[in-house]
Amino acid sequence: MGELQGVPDTLFVPLAARIRVSRRFPEYFHDQTALSREGSIPGDAALTASEYGRIASVARYRSVDRMTRAFVAERGRCHIINLGAGLETAAFRLADLDAKFYEVDLPEVIAARSTVIPQGPNEVLVGGDVLTLGWTSYLDPATPSLFVALGLLQYFHREEVIGLISGLHDRLPGSELIFDATSKAGLRRANRRGRMTSGTAAPMHFYVNDAEALARACGGELVEQRPFLGEARTILGKRLRLSTRLALTVADRCRHATIIHLTL
Repeated sequence: MGELQGVPDTLFVPLAARIRVSRRFPEYFHDQTALSREGSIPGDAALTASEYGRIASVARYRSVDRMTRAFVAERGRCHIINLGAGLETAAFRLADLDAKFYEVDLPEVIAARSTVIPQGPNEVLVGGDVLTLGWTSYLDPATPSLFVALGLLQYFHREEVIGLISGLHDRLPGSELIFDATSKAGLRRANRRGRMTSGTAAPMHFYVNDAEALARACGGELVEQRPFLGEARTILGKRLRLSTRLALTVADRCRHATIIHLTL
């Protein structure tokens, strides 16, 4: 497929991971909407990630889906805002929730998304630069808002991330943010893997070794920081390759990858 309307094939990699894991390990994760779009996946995207990479990618969605459900159960009708939404399908996985999903990404990504995934009845597609915050005008400050950023913040620099989170704090105080974070050591390993598997892989810059310090710098408060890979080992066991199990164990024990939850 090459590129779709100027968008590189890497856009499809997380969707491809959800498809392959849903097909092989439905007892761990199942995304019917992703499965229905299997014919849209370029061949290169389908082959990019290792088994570890696919499980690590999907583990984020499994964990954050449950955190999103808990947020809606506590706060009632709300907005869920996916920052850097790409081809995310949470609005379909969580369609039973009393929530409106805002999918925010660059205009060319939103245009590509529209050709691959039909817009759901509870979705609003917003084309814009996540960092500029102009898109926040779509949101009602009186409605509880949960921002979700998966596989996004690592590609920004620290000052950009602090500016983004601080800006959300100023514009929608009382909202919450959930994002996946990588430690400095984990970031080094991830960038090394990226260079080995693809000469065009974008480098990652942002890491979190001290989540409480980050929360303070942004004017927020740390609710939780949790590892999220161990459950895959428990549920899938020896159905996973030994190399995958070892990589998951090291990443979890060393906290190379975690989910961070902040109040703003």
